[in-house]
Amino acid sequence: LSEKRLSPVHTITNPTIDFSFLRLINLRAGGIIIICETSIHYHEGSVSKKISIDRCNIIAHDVIYPDESKILLGDSLGLLYYLTIVRDNVGNILNLTFEFLGEISCPSTITYLDDGNVFIGSHYADSQLIKITSDVDMDLGSRIVLLESFTNLGPITDFCVVDLASQGQDEVVCCSGKARDGAIKIVRNGIGLNEHAAIDLEGVKGIWSLDPVRDPSTPDSEDIPEKYLMMAFVDETRILGLSGEGLEETEIPGFVISGETTLYCGTVDHLYLQVTSQGIYLVSPESGTLKHKWSPPNKQSVHACSRSRYQIVVATGGKGVYYLEILEESIQEKGYQVMEHEVSCVNINQMESSCIGRFCAVGLW
Repeated sequence: LSEKRLSPVHTITNPTIDFSFLRLINLRAGGIIIICETSIHYHEGSVSKKISIDRCNIIAHDVIYPDESKILLGDSLGLLYYLTIVRDNVGNILNLTFEFLGEISCPSTITYLDDGNVFIGSHYADSQLIKITSDVDMDLGSRIVLLESFTNLGPITDFCVVDLASQGQDEVVCCSGKARDGAIKIVRNGIGLNEHAAIDLEGVKGIWSLDPVRDPSTPDSEDIPEKYLMMAFVDETRILGLSGEGLEETEIPGFVISGETTLYCGTVDHLYLQVTSQGIYLVSPESGTLKHKWSPPNKQSVHACSRSRYQIVVATGGKGVYYLEILEESIQEKGYQVMEHEVSCVNINQMESSCIGRFCAVGLW
């Protein structure tokens, strides 16, 4: 440095500015942005522009490429702004604009994704995935829609361990966050559930997850959902197809969906299996044709069932229990037993040391 001379390219003279909050942004296309507490400056060669702003401490930013005309700025109070560099048709800078977007978590980093989606990473509060819209919320004056929040316990300034429910389950009560984002958070052992889709339905009696059966000789079809959800009602069955995060009602050819109560749905080899109050059905997924059907004698109704791979146990409306096996695309009755009292439930499961279940549990009223 003793042999070099440093010459200023841009000078800011304002005795009221706290330069400890100075922030520099170097633009790829040329020029620099200088952000102070009460003003923002642009400098490129002999061109300089300035805009005055309300006092704030900008602590995070992200330049939106490729034209670099917009810059997202976040301050220490959790406020998000748009800084826009306005240019004419030939690229000459005309002026700077500064626009308030809304409130966010106190940002440590800001990352613009695409289509108005922005990730706000925070050391002091929950990180967020937000969307910037063109519509303004008239009550809040905000253009921000919160898409998802990611829990962050830090920074933890104090904590204590207590048994809030007096059940021998200790929980950690934390003083988390900082300033406006400070909060009391409780940490406990448990299982977390993430909701992917939701639909309002009343009167559901049973629900099963069913993987689509695909023909290995044909390519996968984009029209086939990733998974089916079978929902049983008193006198009908509804089928929902799950594709990505979408959930919509659909149909599977060959399934009995009206007039009978579904007790079980599943797959066996390359066939669909459905147990209803009227019997057991094996359906071909390719053609939707009925491969085989078993019904209890004397028009009895099935009110309970259990399955273990190729084995099925059903209980009829009286005291009867039927044991059946699925062999070569057909349902074969292997045994029948009359119980002492009316059957309330049945269960058959294969033992760990065997590929078939050798015992069946029968509950009686």
